[in-house]
Amino acid sequence: MNNDKPIFIIANPRSGTTLLRLILSSHSKILIPPESTFIAQYFSRYGHLEKMNKKVIQKFLRELYDDAQLEKRWEISFQNYFDHWAERYVGKSFADVCASLYKYYAEEKKMSKKIWGDKNVAYRNYLDLLFWLYPNARFIHIVRDSRAVFASYKKLLNVRHPNAPCVTKDPVKFSSIWLDSVLRIESFFCTHKACRSITIRYEDIVLQYDKTAEGLCSFLEIDFEKNMKEFYLINEKYNLEPKNFDEWKWRAREPLTDERVSRWRSELSDDEKGIISFLTGQELVKFGYEKRGIISEAQKTLNSKNGRILKRCLIKFRLRGILRNIRFRIVVFRKAIRSLEGFWPFKNSR
Repeated sequence: MNNDKPIFIIANPRSGTTLLRLILSSHSKILIPPESTFIAQYFSRYGHLEKMNKKVIQKFLRELYDDAQLEKRWEISFQNYFDHWAERYVGKSFADVCASLYKYYAEEKKMSKKIWGDKNVAYRNYLDLLFWLYPNARFIHIVRDSRAVFASYKKLLNVRHPNAPCVTKDPVKFSSIWLDSVLRIESFFCTHKACRSITIRYEDIVLQYDKTAEGLCSFLEIDFEKNMKEFYLINEKYNLEPKNFDEWKWRAREPLTDERVSRWRSELSDDEKGIISFLTGQELVKFGYEKRGIISEAQKTLNSKNGRILKRCLIKFRLRGILRNIRFRIVVFRKAIRSLEGFWPFKNSR
């Protein structure tokens, strides 16, 4: 079993995960690299291996270099890992080898940090997998007003970058994505160790920073440090967020500001606000947001139709989730079978 206590930041896209990653990485004990999905991406190939030999580790690293382009995303060289680190993890599990890559990132950045982590919105689809690999992990769900998230989506439509998130301009489809994300994450939190998970709001980070940051540090069992609020300076010093992402993440290099918290009110049309408020309203209220606006009879008819579309989208997402879970269970089963090799009761019965 891997005894690391990594931090996984999970959320719907455009909910403030980069901001939270940089704030936490400004703490003296934590460093979370730019987002990557290699743990989930390569789990089906290597997750069943309790002990990885040198040949398998080298193959895994080559795939990370060629396919996942981890060196480019993290903006570090893995040559030192090939030459010296890989040897240390021969005979270790897939979880241990993955953890070593995050620790190596800290060393290459010349930052002495004890706690590693990852942030990726895609990990909301692989929570069981992460919990199985790292049973002591801490999960942070950052949620943001669905209408503000959609306003941010619309701005991304003009960004032409291979690493920029793929988003939709359809408020109904967006509502299904946002709902599926928060319901999936909160459902996972309800069925796993409550002490290992926490949900915070983006708006609280911006408007009530000290209180929210102190609560987060308490959850992570670390001391609160005031310099965490100067994340933008530390980001500039160590280049924690790649500059080629600045086209849509330029705020990562600026201090906290509350100017975007309510801007969606003027940036969205009345129809967009009405549709999203109606379809996601129940969850908005649950997270402490106001469900504003008076819906006309004509709009109620429209929203009834949108509600049916929403249900079909959620069913589709659920089916995809079931297929992902089946693939995960297959890997777990393969690992269980490998662990039984040599222990069959009738193996030497002849």
